[in-house]
Amino acid sequence: MRLEGLLQMAMEKGAIQPAMVDQARARQVLMRARPNQMLQNNLRRMRLERRPPGFVGLLRLVRETEAWEACSG
Repeated sequence: MRLEGLLQMAMEKGAIQPAMVDQARARQVLMRARPNQMLQNNLRRMRLERRPPGFVGLLRLVRETEAWEACSG
């Protein structure tokens, strides 16, 4: 079974909070991703400031980084 299905079932049964579901999704994306240096620096800074992005925030950050790369490169 895929992670998303397991997360949905756990959340429906009250075993996990919605915020934790977002963190698990973000962690899953990061485990399979190879962030570029700019994205990696932004994520490191956010972690050090104790404000890591949720899943949607991570997607927004990736899109912004890709847009910046497209404009500068």
